[in-house]
Amino acid sequence: MNILTATINTFLIFSLTFSLAHANEPGYVLQNGSAVTDSSKQCVRTAASNPESVPAECSDVPKSVASQDEPNADETFDGCANIQCAPAISGDVQTQSGNELISAEIPFMFDRSDLTSQAAVKLDSFISAIRQRVSNIISIFGHTDSLGTDPYNDDLSERRANKVRDYLLNSGIPGKEISVKGMGEGSPVADNNTRSGRAKNRRVVIEAK
Repeated sequence: MNILTATINTFLIFSLTFSLAHANEPGYVLQNGSAVTDSSKQCVRTAASNPESVPAECSDVPKSVASQDEPNADETFDGCANIQCAPAISGDVQTQSGNELISAEIPFMFDRSDLTSQAAVKLDSFISAIRQRVSNIISIFGHTDSLGTDPYNDDLSERRANKVRDYLLNSGIPGKEISVKGMGEGSPVADNNTRSGRAKNRRVVIEAK
């Protein structure tokens, strides 16, 4: 009887030690060996962070924007966290002579509304083009990728659009010609399941008629 009791106690101690080792796995909150998720199906992270200790069910789940203090290296461009490292969006200022539409796409860093030096160059080209006309009707549409909640992305897209509007105003473009709208994540131009696709979706589209 004593041998059986000792064997059971040894097994219980081993099981408790194993469970605690997994419960304290840095970076994620676990319950019964599985990662705990929030209402947005994002894995809940702890204060500690260890990229080499990621539960399998969390390996492909992006960290929610609201929990990040600054851009994650995975969500910058070519691993560059500097605000000047935004990617090129194909095409510069476009002019369609049929309806006299002048348009441009302005790229943005992950979870940022700052204008990069590349964005300023594109906006300067856009401004130069529209100044050749007597008047313009300018529409600015802000966009985000799919990371983060809908309310957060709606606000971020509007902040991006307003930043472009402010640049135009500071360049002397009349405010009465400009309208601004935040589109959130609802109008992607690329696959949000890939990093390159998300980078293309973080943009502002500006059009002048």
